[in-house]
Amino acid sequence: MKKVRVPAFAFFLFVAHISSSATDFVFPESKDLSEYVDFPGGLQIHRDCIHRTEPDNVAETDSNPPLPFWNKRERRLLSRSTPNSAAATHTVSSPPMTDLLHTPCPFPVRRRKSVTEASEGNAAETGGTKPSGLGYYSTWVAYASFTSPTPLTNFTSEWTVPPLPPHRNPLTTTFFFNGIEDKVPGELPQTYIIQPVLQTGQSGCLPFGFTSKWHFTSYYVNAGGRAFCGKVLPVSEGDRLVGRMFRLDGGDGDGVSRSNAERWRVEGEVLNRPKQKTTVIDVDLPIGTPRWAALSMEVIRCYSCGAYPANEKVLFEQPLLEAVAESEEDREEEKETSETGGGRVRVTPSWEVTVTHDECGQAVELLGESEGHAVAIRYQSGENREVSEELA
Repeated sequence: MKKVRVPAFAFFLFVAHISSSATDFVFPESKDLSEYVDFPGGLQIHRDCIHRTEPDNVAETDSNPPLPFWNKRERRLLSRSTPNSAAATHTVSSPPMTDLLHTPCPFPVRRRKSVTEASEGNAAETGGTKPSGLGYYSTWVAYASFTSPTPLTNFTSEWTVPPLPPHRNPLTTTFFFNGIEDKVPGELPQTYIIQPVLQTGQSGCLPFGFTSKWHFTSYYVNAGGRAFCGKVLPVSEGDRLVGRMFRLDGGDGDGVSRSNAERWRVEGEVLNRPKQKTTVIDVDLPIGTPRWAALSMEVIRCYSCGAYPANEKVLFEQPLLEAVAESEEDREEEKETSETGGGRVRVTPSWEVTVTHDECGQAVELLGESEGHAVAIRYQSGENREVSEELA
């Protein structure tokens, strides 16, 4: 499987530029906001800076067409080979990535507002209140997060695909994922996110035409305004998923010397569908920066409780966090019990719970040792679920 190798300095160039007084490079503003596409984490990326990790990044079924091409350069390559973009999906390889990764996107990344007014004079409140018929919100709705005192080396969790939401508005997107960022709340800002994502609805890696089903894919988005999408796997209610993000020690045998970066793999697997295999992205991240982990539910343009799945919760099971040992003594003591060994120690996270909206019964439940320290993201109370099903 072809994997993208993303150099760490792709977003450092962006950060260095915006903090500098140099005027030799200016980001142009896109006059057409429709050219921006939603991504998890409240980010919006320009369509010309969304990149596939391989030519055939949709695991096609009889009912699903190939993923359209976002990138203008890819469209030019396709137009030279065949007028039929669907056929070209199987015959034209992706353009070289090296010229795209060393510079930030010429169109700056945007941050989506957490709450939007759908009409003048009607504001959806930031939390605790059901949006009215005219209002909606877009935000991380409920999540558990943990900041590691030492750099993370592995974050894995399993969950089951829930029923589809009863209201499948083409403008609404629902995400479930485990993810890693480099932020340290109150100290360091976020400059990237890596995440295996279950979603229904449109986003940068999943354009219109795929909005009515569940799909699973790997994401990497950086502050330079570029996004990278793994293979898109169609999944169904009841499928068992595992999302993994882990450091590849020793350069994964690729012979590349990286003095300022560490290779990571972002991987999503459908456990009960071995033929579908996995969605994978390999990325280079600055050494020691992965610190913040989260298990999350996010909704873009939530108009009602019907935007949530038609059950009560998703259970993130067997969450595994590993980090760099804080001392040599810890390293020697713990490496025998570590899943990966060699200076990585298993971490028992002290999860911080955040719920930004609770009008549908949204909540985060931290389960005990007898239940494998699972984390339940609840989004429907029984009463709200019945109302949603009646309106569907």
